[in-house]
Order: sequence, then C-alpha cells, then structure tokens
Amino acid sequence: MYDAGNQIAQFLGYAKLQNHHPVLHTVIMGICVKLGWTIYNFNFGVFIFTMLQTVVLAGTLSYTIKYLKKLNIHIGYRIALLLIYSLVIIFPVTATIDTKDVLYTSFAILYTIMYYELINRKKEDISVKNIVFSVIISLLFAIFRKEGLYILILSFPILFILNKKSIKKLLIIFITTIFIYCAYSTTLKILNIPNGSIKEALALPFQQTATYINEYPDEVTEEEKQVIDKLLNYSTIQERFVINNVDPIKAEYNNKATGENKEGTTDIIDMDNINNAVMEENYINVGYKKPYKYIIDYVEKDNESHVLKHVDGAEEYGTDIAIGEESFMGYILVENQTVPEKITITDNEESNSIKIYYEKATYKITYKIEGEYFTNEKYAEEEYKYEEEVTAKEAPNKAGYTFSGWSEIPNTMPAHDVEVKGHYTANGNTAYKVEHYIEDLNGEYILKDTESLTGTTGAKVQYSEKEYEGYTYDASKTENGEASISGEGDTVVKLYYTRNKYQYTIKHVEKGKESNVLEEEKAEAAYGTEIEVKSKEYEGYTYDSKDKDKIEITGKSIFPIRRNYWRSF
Repeated sequence: MYDAGNQIAQFLGYAKLQNHHPVLHTVIMGICVKLGWTIYNFNFGVFIFTMLQTVVLAGTLSYTIKYLKKLNIHIGYRIALLLIYSLVIIFPVTATIDTKDVLYTSFAILYTIMYYELINRKKEDISVKNIVFSVIISLLFAIFRKEGLYILILSFPILFILNKKSIKKLLIIFITTIFIYCAYSTTLKILNIPNGSIKEALALPFQQTATYINEYPDEVTEEEKQVIDKLLNYSTIQERFVINNVDPIKAEYNNKATGENKEGTTDIIDMDNINNAVMEENYINVGYKKPYKYIIDYVEKDNESHVLKHVDGAEEYGTDIAIGEESFMGYILVENQTVPEKITITDNEESNSIKIYYEKATYKITYKIEGEYFTNEKYAEEEYKYEEEVTAKEAPNKAGYTFSGWSEIPNTMPAHDVEVKGHYTANGNTAYKVEHYIEDLNGEYILKDTESLTGTTGAKVQYSEKEYEGYTYDASKTENGEASISGEGDTVVKLYYTRNKYQYTIKHVEKGKESNVLEEEKAEAAYGTEIEVKSKEYEGYTYDSKDKDKIEITGKSIFPIRRNYWRSF
C-alpha cells in the first residue's frame, strides 16, 4: 500500500515524520520492519507487521462471537457469523492490507462492545480493571483515526444519560482518556511532529473542481485557470483526473498557495478566493447547463420523517419530471390532496422538491366464535389503522366453559382485513350436587347426605340412590333427575327416601308357660317409632313389672313382644 511505504520511509528517516498517519501506527510498523530487516530482510519485516495486525483483527472478530455467547445469542447465529468471517473474502483481504484502518477497525469493534457493556453495568460492577481497559480501548480508538476521537466525544455524553448511576466512574474513563490524548498530542508538538497536510481536508472540493474542469473545460475563464493553477497545476488536471480517486489530483497540490509552509498554518483569505473561483463562479457561469437537484418524497402525513419512497436526481433547467400517485402497502393518499403530473426543473432547488402525503389506511378485525357452543359469526368488529398495536377483544366469560383464545390475532394491524376465530369447550370438571332426603316421623323430608360430584358442562347428571336402613328410595319424587349440568355449578339433584312401616305383635302370656297366651294384639308402626306397651289386667294373673314399657320399631325382624303375667294362687 502507498501509505505503508510512506510511513516506513518516515520511521527510517527518509521522510519527515508526520501525524497524517497515526504516529503510533507508524512506529509499530517501523519496529516490525526493522526487526524483519535485522532477522532476514525488509519483506520479512512487512510480513511480521501483517501477521501482527491479522492476529489482532482475527482475535477481535473471535471475541465478538464469544461476546455473543455471553449475551445468550443462539448458537446458530454465532455459527453463521463465524462462517461469514471465514468465507467472505473481505475479511482475510482486509487483514493483510497494511494500513491504519485494520487496527482502527479492531479498536472500533472493541469500543462498541465496551460502550454496550458500560450502558448496562451497575456502578459497583465497574471495577478498576474495567476502567483501565476502557481507557486503553478509548484511547487507541481516538489515536488511530480522528473520527474515533469525534465519536468518543459525542458518544460519552449519551452514555452519561443512559447510565446515570455510574456517571462518576464513566467521567473518570472519559476525562482520563481525553487527558492522555491531549498529553499525547502535546508530546507530538514538542517533538515537532506536524499534523497532516490540509489537502486531505480539501480533497472533496479538489475533486469537484477537477470534475467540473473535465466535463466543462471550455467554460473555465482565464482568471479561474490562473487561480486554480496556483493550487493544483491546471495544465495536467484532465490527464490526472480519475472519477473515483482524488489522490492524483492531490499529488500536485501546492502547499505554498495556502501558506502551509509557515509551520502548518493556512492563509484563509487565499483559500476563500480559491474556493470562490473553483466552487462558485464556475457553476454560475455554466448557467442552465448545470444539473439541478430535485427531490420527490412520498411521506406519511403524521410522521414526515417516515419516507415511503424517495426519488432524487439532477436534471438540466427546464426538464419536466413526471410525478404520479404511488401505491404503498397499508397507506392511502391523503384526501383532497392534488398530486401534480410533473414538476419543471428550475434554478431554485427548493422549488424542485415536493412532498406527497399519505396516511395509514384503516382495516377491520372481525371476531368469530365457532364450534358447538355460543356460535357467533360476528361476535365483535374493531377497526385499526395500519401497523397500529392490536389489543385482542376480551371473549365473554362463560361459566363451565373454557375459551380457546383468538387464533392468529396480529400484534399490529396488517394491510388487510383480518378474521380471527375462537371456540369454547365444555369443562369436564363442573361441580354439581346430589342431595339425599329421608322422611321423618312427621311425614316431612329432611336432608340426610350430600354428594359433591363433577361432570361435563351441559351433560346429563349422573347419580345413584343409596340404601338406608328403614327407608325405601322413591324414584317418583326425584327432583332434577334428568337435568343437564349447569356451568354455574349450581345444579342440585334431590333424591327422596320414604320411611318403611312394619307390623308388630304383642302377646300377653303366662310367665313360665309362654304357650298359654292370654291375649294377642297386632298393629303397624313406622320405622323408628317408639311404641308404648301397656299391661292389662287378667283375672287370676298378676303383671310382671320387669318388662319394658317402651320399644322402638327397627328394620330388623319384629319378634313378638311379650308381656308376662304370674298366675295368682
């Protein structure tokens, strides 16, 4: 590379050392070349430097993949990035180009990672080691290109805002970096190492001037030729002109024309005259031959920074540029807006610019309930503008049923109407009760037992009668026996059991001679009834008072109830 040869010449003393290329980069390259010369030859020194910067760049790129792992980025993306680094030719080619840009690129990547880390780190997580590392990376980023310094100065204030809690430590990093950079720059001045030539800053107007001379040589006046010749050697400009490379034009730059021979200073008055001649008067003289810019922007009405389509170009004065309505997904032309068929190019570029306004179209979401339950072809309708955030309509809560949710509902409104669907399914665990009632001695029914059961909402209730001693299930009295299970969980089935009646016999017998029955009584009583057995008077017999006076009727076999009497003598 041309720059590398110049830098090596500066380090070896064949040219004056300048800071046009970073002195640090020049020194590193020079040391490698000198080491190679000592070991073998000049080319071996270049090889050492090339390997050094290749290792640095490869290490940096490897670190990006490692850092993505730290951020829990999926391995597929990391493998894809590794393949890009390995197979895309720009990476290995760049690694072997001996310019400051290779190491600068590595430092820029590391600075970006460092910046991201500092945004997210808490103040207690920013250690002294982190501070030292951050200062070194920031300093190298600033030293290897002036753009790095500008980015550093502009980005750190934003960092202060994003991580206010760590501002003290961030200020330490920023101030330390700027201080060391200033000390570095001061050291270069003390060592009489000048900055690069001002011709680098003037590269763009130089190339503009050369382009004009190449395209309109007959339009350049003698006075303009003389002014340009003082700076760029007018006679050879057309021969040296290359449309995409300004180096041949800069090569014959006359630094004395700007006073740069006076310790790097420039004569601003001379430069103003040159710029006037080169960049203004020449264009004015070409008149209508100059191509004037035009801009046609199709923009969103409520957000003009959102350009749907941008058309620009340059045409000669008087040229008609056709304009028409455009179709953009999700947008419609603002009502009552007249779109011209064309614009005619004038020498006023502001009048050559036009904006055509569009607004977001409105689309409809229709909610449809399908399936066996609560079917509704149009449960609800809502309208949203294109890309507006969609909030799903809440489905009605149906007790005993579960809603599936709305299918395929978008996060933001697409550029078309949307139909979303949902359905209900009956729950299989809906509660219902079965209550068992028994008849009391007064003929009323009282609750004996309650069963808590579950079943499918809407299905027929299921139950089984119970067996209670002294009672008989009466199916004719059942309530809600054919009912469906309510989703509210309030379905109650009532089963009734009637009290059984039993016959009993009371025998009045002679004590010790039970076959001698004095009298026999038969009657009927309900289960659980307590009957009173009264004694009687029989001539020649006396009642045995040891017998029970009261007996409860049970469901067991009723044996004869005896009342014993002693024979009187």
